Amino acid sequence: MLGKILVTGAVCLLAYFYWRHQRQLKSQTSAHPNRPALTDHTQPRPFPFKWFLALCVGFVLVSGVIAAGYNWHHQNQLLKVEVTNPHDGSQNLYWVARKNLGDRQFITQEGQQIRLSSSDRMQVSNPRSTPR
Repeated sequence: MLGKILVTGAVCLLAYFYWRHQRQLKSQTSAHPNRPALTDHTQPRPFPFKWFLALCVGFVLVSGVIAAGYNWHHQNQLLKVEVTNPHDGSQNLYWVARKNLGDRQFITQEGQQIRLSSSDRMQVSNPRSTPR
């Protein structure tokens, strides 16, 4: 959320500076209409503002795509869930995507929906290797 606010603020600042730059260019040309044109070798090179804005917008787009890809990868990561029944001590092992894991329920990789009672114990771990 904070990242979105910062990116929006950066885009607004860039738009403001671009608008101010364009206004200064118009005021310079309208203030001196009869001014003789400078020769090419004495004319200062203008700042490539359009290229700068295009690079900034490209950076924002690429950053957004990278963040979305990371979020998708993180949410689809498989976790090992062990459910222990305290009455008989039996343990069941399930593989669950992170996005399908809730407080007292989850959906396994096979599509089975599991709801736990208040007495069941759920232990979630992040294994280094994926199941086979």
